Amino acid sequence: MTDSRRQARLRPTPMLEAEKKTGGSIQAMISDYERQGIARKAIEEFVQYSCAILSPGTEGGAATENGSGIIIRTRGENYCILTAKHIAKEAEINQYRVGLYHVPDLILDFVAGIKLFPDEDVDVGLLIVKDELISPFKGLAVTQDVVPINGQGEIMKGDSLILNGYPIKATRFNPEESLQSFKLLTYWCVPENVSFDKHERYRLEWKDAVERNSDSFDLPDPGGMSGGPLWRFRMPESSSIWAAAEIGRIAAIQSAWDQTETLFLEPVEKWGSWFHESLALIDKWCEEKNVEKP
Repeated sequence: MTDSRRQARLRPTPMLEAEKKTGGSIQAMISDYERQGIARKAIEEFVQYSCAILSPGTEGGAATENGSGIIIRTRGENYCILTAKHIAKEAEINQYRVGLYHVPDLILDFVAGIKLFPDEDVDVGLLIVKDELISPFKGLAVTQDVVPINGQGEIMKGDSLILNGYPIKATRFNPEESLQSFKLLTYWCVPENVSFDKHERYRLEWKDAVERNSDSFDLPDPGGMSGGPLWRFRMPESSSIWAAAEIGRIAAIQSAWDQTETLFLEPVEKWGSWFHESLALIDKWCEEKNVEKP
């Protein structure tokens, strides 16, 4: 995929056309385009920090499968990972490890509790982090306010959408040193290509995802990105001062793919209220027990 194709989808109004409409100078338009580039970079950095990799296994073992998730800080200063239900349920059977952005080692056996969305058809769950292990999570977590409720999660024309996650095909394992590396992939998506399937999930053509960090690439299988977030950024007026954490909202959680080129995601409208209710319960339980989360 060429750089010109990426820009055609995401760049602002073409320079000369905008100059006619506004009477502005070409120099002003270049500056505006540069500002948008800085904004995109800030957004990419923001979404990377909170994305976690989840893998069943114990110390030294290679990850042959994995999921993704997003680190959440509750109002009571407790920590959870929002992910897909089918990923969270695995922690009921197997010990789980978590990998964090720029943290060199996987954190072992971190799960203190599990919360699953009660409807079998909604693929969303929470993994609660043990109190004694929360230190490396603190600088990476986003607040629970990034999950909207009451119809505020709708995707609209003009929104910027970003998929985050760790494809298993992008991992590398060195058996001699028992070291494994994981690649976090960040994709910009086109809102017009998001639709609903018969189960009221979002569907997104994987070929329409765009990696912005290279001029050309082969899009890997999305296996391993389940549980990762679909971020929505809705820009304020151009004159406004904003931060990515203020305008970023989670629009959906990645759930499945059809083994060819279509992703399926759970829209936040289906589970946002449950999420906030669950975090309030987690805070209450943690306060009562004061040692280990339920």
